[in-house]
Amino acid sequence: DCGLGFGYSANIGEAQSEGFEFSFAADIADGVKLDGGVGYTNSRITDNGGLATVVEGTRLADVPELSGGLALDISHEFGDVRGYGRIDARYVGESTSAQRNRRPEYALLNLRVGAQFDTFDISLFANNVTDKRANLSDPTELSDSLNLIAINRPRTIGIDVRTRF
Repeated sequence: DCGLGFGYSANIGEAQSEGFEFSFAADIADGVKLDGGVGYTNSRITDNGGLATVVEGTRLADVPELSGGLALDISHEFGDVRGYGRIDARYVGESTSAQRNRRPEYALLNLRVGAQFDTFDISLFANNVTDKRANLSDPTELSDSLNLIAINRPRTIGIDVRTRF
């Protein structure tokens, strides 16, 4: 620590990471698609590299044990207009930061409904519908003396207009 909130990092001896990921995509009906996935990661320090402050067997920083997501897409043609909707959710399990602070689990939900016609696409969206403030990181530069964290974007509602040419 140089006294200005910036520190230095050192590598540990060794770590091991094992796990699995499973994903799927299914056309449930005409214009209805469901996709998702889940992941499990068991990541541990196996050799502390001689650093007394590092305990072998400790989970690796910023790596949640469980994570997953699910999305439902619906679309339908109305003459020359294609209407669509999407709902998606993402889950990230609890983890520990590099500063050894607990980072709680969180889930995010997003919604979108729109229409495509001619060369235009217009949609209404709501991201992070539940307005969850997830602890994404507590970087050393921010958190040493101020105990600050980096969070995700708060609830965002808007209109998206696009054109193709």
